[in-house]
Amino acid sequence: MPLNIKRARRTIPFYPDSAVAAEIEAASDVLVAAKKSAGDRLASKAVREAQTAFDEATERGTSSVLDVELEALSRKRFAEVVANHPPREGDKTDEHYSLNWDAFLSEALPESVKSVKERATGAVVEVSAAEWVEALDEISDGQYTTLALTILDLNRNGSRPF
Repeated sequence: MPLNIKRARRTIPFYPDSAVAAEIEAASDVLVAAKKSAGDRLASKAVREAQTAFDEATERGTSSVLDVELEALSRKRFAEVVANHPPREGDKTDEHYSLNWDAFLSEALPESVKSVKERATGAVVEVSAAEWVEALDEISDGQYTTLALTILDLNRNGSRPF
């Protein structure tokens, strides 16, 4: 019986509209602060208003969120990507991850993406490799970090089913 190798996969949210992501984050911060200041009075007017604002921002945000399914590269291919992007001398982040943090994702991401779907509708979104590479220059550092760490985790740690 031949082995049917399936590489680890993970789906993460991607926010093409950074303004919506920032609005949700700000509303979340206000909600956390309101709950903290209210103590045991979680039914306070400030908490209710903050919760409503957060729920509305999240609803608006959901309509623009893309769910991106990422898959680990083959062991050989990931080793090639890492070799193509060696760490820069003296760069602490590069040394920590043993690769060029600012460059490896442009090669790894397009090959790692298996599907992209609109969260609100489930519709498949076609995104070319060139579009992913272009997007890396436009997204926030937080989104870049999420993508990079997810791809590193899938390739270096994999999933342990038991």
